[in-house]
Amino acid sequence: MIENNNVNGQNGKAEAPSDDKTWTYRGWYEKNKEALSKKRKERYRSDKDYREKVLEQNKDYRAKKAKEKPSQQKTKVRTPKHRKPVSLKVVLNGKAQELSMVHVGAFARAIGRSVPTIHQWERIGLLPRTPYLLSGKNKQERLYSADMIGVVRSVLSTRGTTVATADTAFYQEIRDGWEALGVIVEDE
Repeated sequence: MIENNNVNGQNGKAEAPSDDKTWTYRGWYEKNKEALSKKRKERYRSDKDYREKVLEQNKDYRAKKAKEKPSQQKTKVRTPKHRKPVSLKVVLNGKAQELSMVHVGAFARAIGRSVPTIHQWERIGLLPRTPYLLSGKNKQERLYSADMIGVVRSVLSTRGTTVATADTAFYQEIRDGWEALGVIVEDE
């Protein structure tokens, strides 16, 4: 049970300790949250006007959220420490933008496939080649934006776990999605 030394039992008001120089709201709330919750629940049960007010606030909040345009979910990509995202300035839809790009390993991890699978898909024509390349020591490294990854993930989610080798629609859907983002995809 949590001690409620800071909650006055007579009037129910919480007070900050006057002698503690490191007082924080978070610390105070952690100490008093059970008593405050109990008090709110009791008021909700016993006070009809308060209950109606809370229910109306909840209804207004849900209506406001329903009216808001749902934002596109940002794709989160985990990258190893030695492979941090690269920031590139690119032109998308005629506008110069700075994008955070990730390497093929992070791309593969984000879509739930392996790097060799990504390379194979590019070789056999299931996945368009990314136009963003970074020159490394002995090779060019492929780079992908979070939006490009999101397109591939959404196309994969409609297809299930496997992709047929001769599935040209898969390639076309990804290509169309990338081109809608402003990525210029060149055919080989």
